Amino acid sequence: MVRIIRFKRGYLDLIIQGRKSVTIRPADGRRYERNLILTDGKRRINAELIFVREDRLRNALKFYRQEGFNTPHELLKTLKSLYPGIRMSSRVNIIKFRPVNINASE
Repeated sequence: MVRIIRFKRGYLDLIIQGRKSVTIRPADGRRYERNLILTDGKRRINAELIFVREDRLRNALKFYRQEGFNTPHELLKTLKSLYPGIRMSSRVNIIKFRPVNINASE
């Protein structure tokens, strides 16, 4: 069971700012614990798992605002840079979380 979800620094900043409450990752069969730790390697935020939903990337793009992006195209461009082999038909996990403490500890 996955308890720790790693983010690049800028994405953890979006979580702290309250602008990001979802992460989209390639589906790989992982299961997630209810109590999560969100981290960029230096800071940690405790969070509660709201849901994990597996879907095609093309359907997951509707979560672009919850991912902290202004348009679905921006989200797609970023996902393609993070996961070069990802396609619109790829299976992804949509992971929705709620930070429990917004003060990131180092």
